[in-house]
Parts: sequence; C-alpha cells; structure tokens
Amino acid sequence: MTYHSPGWPTLKGLLKKSPTLVSLVYRLRGIRFVDRLEDLDRILGQISKKYPAFNDEAIAAASKICYRFKNLNLPEDDSSPEYARRQLDLYKYFSDSNKNALNGREQQLDTKQDRVGSTSQDGHSSWEAERQSIMAGTILRRLTLPQGSRIVELGAGCGDVTRELAAAGYEVTAVEIDGAYVEQIRSRTEGCEKEVRIIHQDMLEFVRGSSDRFDAALFVGSFHHCLEHVELLKHLSGMIQENGIICFANEPVFLAENPFLPYPWGVRLDGQSLYFMRRHGWLELGFQSSYLKRILSDFGWNMERRPSGTDSCPDIILATRE
Repeated sequence: MTYHSPGWPTLKGLLKKSPTLVSLVYRLRGIRFVDRLEDLDRILGQISKKYPAFNDEAIAAASKICYRFKNLNLPEDDSSPEYARRQLDLYKYFSDSNKNALNGREQQLDTKQDRVGSTSQDGHSSWEAERQSIMAGTILRRLTLPQGSRIVELGAGCGDVTRELAAAGYEVTAVEIDGAYVEQIRSRTEGCEKEVRIIHQDMLEFVRGSSDRFDAALFVGSFHHCLEHVELLKHLSGMIQENGIICFANEPVFLAENPFLPYPWGVRLDGQSLYFMRRHGWLELGFQSSYLKRILSDFGWNMERRPSGTDSCPDIILATRE
C-alpha cells in the first residue's frame, strides 16, 4: 500500500470538513468503498479466484478496496483499554464472521504463496524478491552499526533480512512464532559468517521474559501484528543499550488519517489487509505517524522517518534515545 506523500496532510486538512469530498477524491483515485461483509467477500472472492496465489496483481487489485463504517463510536483516548477492546472487536468482526468465505473450504496457511514477504525465495514474485533485497540493503545502510553488533529481529518471518544481517557480520537473534518460518530461517542462514540464534516464540513473550541486551531491535513487517504493541515497546526499551536503535521497516505507518486508517491506530480497512484477516485470521494494524512518535517518546525515544530512496520500499523509521 501507499502510505501517502508528504503533501497529503495539507490536502487532508482541506478535505476534513467535507466527507463527501474526501470520498470523491478517493473514488477518483480508483478506490472502491464497501460497507457490507457480503460485498467485501464477493469482491475479494473474485480477486482470489482470478489470482489463486494472491500475487502482485492481486495485491494491487485488493488495495483499491476500502471498507467504510457508518459509525465507529471509538473512545477518544487511544491509550485506554476500552479503545484497545474496540479495535479487538473490529478485528473479530472481520476475522471471525466467515473465515473461509473466500474459497468455501478450510484453508491452511501456505507459507510459500500467501504471506506477503515470503514469496521472494519461492519463485512466485520477482517484484517481491527485488523489494526484499532493496529493503535489506536499505536497513543495513540505516542501522550504521559496526560489525559484531547484537541485533534482535522480532517477527523474523522467513528470514530474508535475517540472512543479510548475518552475512554482514552482525550477531543476530531471530524471534519467530511460526514453526514453518523457523525452519526457513534455519535453512537460509546456514553458512553465514555469523551463526544466527533462532528463538521459536511469540515476540511479546520473548521481550517480557528475556534478560538479553542488544544494540538494536528490528521489526520488518511484524510490529503491526501486535495488539499489545505499547507493552511490547515498554519491555523492549529495557533490552536496548543506551546508544541503541529500534528500527521499523515495511510497517504501515501513515502520515495522516485517511479512509484506510481513520483513527490513531487500529485495524486497517484496505482490501489487502482485510483479505488476510478474512482468510487467515491475521491481525493487520496500522499506525498514524504522530501516534507512533508519541508512544515512543513516552519510553524515551526520538523517532525519525528516513526515506528509503525507492518507490519499491516504504520509509525506514528509526528510534534513538532522547
């Protein structure tokens, strides 16, 4: 997805007084709004049938869909337990209603086809392979850490970035909850200059219980899967050295509120995110940049957004100690 250009906040301020005009602008950009699950499933089902592997073309098609609630009634305090509960309700609304509606049969997670980011080594997407390579290189440039630095990658996925970090001479701890991905990480990091320590565990449980210390923590498309992300950052802050870094890459951090994320943080309403919630039950959150900056500041971190320099890779977000 596109998380909006720097000029969007100004345009959004002009449009804020007119929801009808906002809808018109997005419709002119090719966005299709739906407000019923039946319609959502029908459209996503058509995309799933046309693109069974949910490839690049399917992602592009799904990203043109936006679910719109007529009345959300969210609490004003985005840090309150009630706000989190309401977001959990929204997630359940999409994930529990009819998880198999897209194909009419039981679906298991296919790590070779269906998870965005896992296709780069499986031949399904040359674009994704190139994107992962660019992302890994961009992360390495932004970290600016000496060889031998200790890095924990939380939610390491299939190990694309893990392998590059280890090959560059870093001491990497890869934390991943999915057993299939753990095996992929193990396979892909064999023979690297530095042996990768692999932890088969939920990342929140890991930071709650670990006494390890690291020079940097890295999220690559994983932070947005954690409902208790504030607690995650709270515990993680105590694990990072005083001059350390927290890096967020490929995370849905928006520059301003918009129909895909009309609140400070919560369930994303674009078709791609809804596809994965409906089909696999994944939690797909998004964050406004101002919100992420605020919660990082609460734990003593400065946030800086650094452009990746390429359209194929979202901006890199770095947090350093205040």
